[in-house]
Amino acid sequence: MIAPLKPSDPRPGGVPFYIPNRCDDCGGTLVLDPNNEGWLDEFICPRCNNGVYLDMPKKVTDRIRGRRRQT
Repeated sequence: MIAPLKPSDPRPGGVPFYIPNRCDDCGGTLVLDPNNEGWLDEFICPRCNNGVYLDMPKKVTDRIRGRRRQT
């Protein structure tokens, strides 16, 4: 299985590749955000609609969090 490298790369089977396919709040199954425009890394929970989950590698999210702490 080839890992998606860009937000516009399809996720195998239409499910998140890097993050769990479960909502943090209710445990529901995440689905592709129907409101996105060409980004295939944005998932939502249709059950509780608690925001967007970005399907990114952990090293990328760690780097983003590190930048936020520095500012």
